[in-house]
Amino acid sequence: MKKIIFNFTFLLFSLFIFAQKSESKCNYNDSIFKLFPNEMTFDIEKYKSYNNKGEVVILDNDKYYYTIQIDSTEISFVKLNKELKIDKTIYYYPNGKIKRNYFYFKPYEESTSSKIAVSKRFNLDGSIQEIYDYDYGYKVCYDEIIPIVKKIIGAKKIKKYELQFSVGRSDLSRFPDGKAKWFISVTGNKKYHEKIKPSNSYDYVIDGVTGKFLGILKPQWVP
Repeated sequence: MKKIIFNFTFLLFSLFIFAQKSESKCNYNDSIFKLFPNEMTFDIEKYKSYNNKGEVVILDNDKYYYTIQIDSTEISFVKLNKELKIDKTIYYYPNGKIKRNYFYFKPYEESTSSKIAVSKRFNLDGSIQEIYDYDYGYKVCYDEIIPIVKKIIGAKKIKKYELQFSVGRSDLSRFPDGKAKWFISVTGNKKYHEKIKPSNSYDYVIDGVTGKFLGILKPQWVP
């Protein structure tokens, strides 16, 4: 299947799409979704003491959680907005120039996460190599999915079992012939797992265009 990859020729078009999304209620106009000039390079000298130390926490407050990891092949800088539950991960070449970036939706700390918004890959000289729109083919965005499932389950069960939700979806930027579907998995307290054994767990499936509940099924591997 042919990938849908937006190269530099379509940069203005992709930016227009992203600007349209920023008007939605899914917080795309928040600064966490922007790449700033000071994020285009990594200050190797400033953080050299963290080289080969694994993942290091450099900021942790009520709103943000930042980590960096430096090794010989790649540098990663993760910026989590705790309020919005959005993770901006930026990877750099060993020379400190930006390599690629991703945005993830993380409903809770240990949850699996789904790529969202627009991701860019860069050449060594800093020019844009590729642009991926992970929201391609979707009209229902990440922030609208969990409320749909919560309504299906009901507030009483959510409170009783202390339910938490993870979100995945079919990636139409890689598999454009697929259908836009969100997959929401559920975890909870001891009572919940006594009732729903891991072998009997399932995903709630939501149509990514209409928001319609499509049913439940065994957890699926979502690329």
